[in-house]
Amino acid sequence: MSPKIISMGKIEIKYGIITGLGVSAYVMLEFLLGLHTKYIEIGEFSGYFSAIIPILTLYFAFREKRDLQPGSILPYGKGFLTGLYISIIASFIIAVFFSIYYAYINPDFIKDGAEYARNKMIAMHVSQAKIDQELKDEAEMSRQPMQFFLTFVGTVFPGIMLSLIMVLIMKKKRVSKA
Repeated sequence: MSPKIISMGKIEIKYGIITGLGVSAYVMLEFLLGLHTKYIEIGEFSGYFSAIIPILTLYFAFREKRDLQPGSILPYGKGFLTGLYISIIASFIIAVFFSIYYAYINPDFIKDGAEYARNKMIAMHVSQAKIDQELKDEAEMSRQPMQFFLTFVGTVFPGIMLSLIMVLIMKKKRVSKA
């Protein structure tokens, strides 16, 4: 007997798009508030709050998927694939957004970030050779298509890890209010 392949459905597409657009909108908000230009020292940490978006969208997606299941139990495999598909869709949208962001919206982002990193390393008394190597490596990874690939992969894997954790929480049977 061959295993059933669970296909991507409306829930995965809907929440993948919501997640991708939500994270992209959050990044734009940070940019508009100057957290990528004027207040880089705050922007260095504020981006972590964007994780709230996939946490919420995965929660609502898993809840919606669970409610469609007999007995309102979300099987682990279905839940994991739902999270995987959402992560892939969102990661693609985010990678495209960042390609546009770096090229047209904030083309100085990489340069400004490198200068900020340089100043931090100087303040930490890092050797000039180490600083030069770090900045050279960063510049290599910032070029297309490497930047697109790294953004995509760097977004998919945390999404998968988050999905693995959340599906364990969400698979439990709901208590009926009778």
